[in-house]
Amino acid sequence: MHVDGFRFDLASILARDSSGQRMSNPPVLWDIESDPALAGTKIIAEAWDAAGLYQVRSFVGDSWREWNGRFRDDCKQLLPRRR
Repeated sequence: MHVDGFRFDLASILARDSSGQRMSNPPVLWDIESDPALAGTKIIAEAWDAAGLYQVRSFVGDSWREWNGRFRDDCKQLLPRRR
């Protein structure tokens, strides 16, 4: 069975070091995207974390795609509420 992709919730936590500081070039993100077993697999980041690091449009890596929660929330406001 082939998996088309992975979505990493709160993925910005992977861009922090052991003391919680943001790393400019986190090795784990590069390791994930360069893993040969994941070649051709969609890798999607929820580009923020619970501590407030928001990295939409600045998430590290070449293969990562980002889930934009603010855009999603704005679109939801345009939809009529279901009852």
